[in-house]
Amino acid sequence: MNIWRRKRAKIGKNGIRYFESSESDSLGTDIYGMTYVTETYVRKSVEQLDPIRRVHYQCFPKALYQTQDVYVVAKKTIENPDFSITIPPLGGFLAMYSDAGENIKFSGWSIDLNQGHQIIRFTVFCDSVRTQVSTNTTDYEEASHHFPGAPNMPLQWSFSLPASMCKPHCLICVEFHSSSGSVGHIYATLPEGNIESGFLKDSATC
Repeated sequence: MNIWRRKRAKIGKNGIRYFESSESDSLGTDIYGMTYVTETYVRKSVEQLDPIRRVHYQCFPKALYQTQDVYVVAKKTIENPDFSITIPPLGGFLAMYSDAGENIKFSGWSIDLNQGHQIIRFTVFCDSVRTQVSTNTTDYEEASHHFPGAPNMPLQWSFSLPASMCKPHCLICVEFHSSSGSVGHIYATLPEGNIESGFLKDSATC
């Protein structure tokens, strides 16, 4: 669902409004939110860049992450610019569990929103130390309804690390490489105590 459509009726006459909302369980609404604007607000803002000479702009609807419009602003008329955006892969952790005390297994999801491209590998870091590179992924159809109209199917991935390496507060990073050349990252900090099984909260996705 387009987030803009859900928020449109609440933005108000001034065309801009900040909402305390977060798509991540690890980011509280006291420190994180989203600002929504109307196209009228953007047009007036562009016009103010140079009140004397006309400033041109072109909108590329939903060019970023299927929900965010991108505006190109120029002094001269924009005519069919050779313009494209490469989107970093998205992803997140799903769960982790102990494998008989010797290894800790992690699983998660990822998706490449670039048309004609796909995630080709992922690299795992533990406290900034590269531990492995893998191409072990499978289609994750259960998550496809979260990305209607996406050019690619979400993928599910997994990897294991020695339990001796997985200390409390250890920062795990998974780096996704797309055939488009873009790179995305997700992070999670390991919890206190013995790791048995459970969900692992993302610290950040970028």
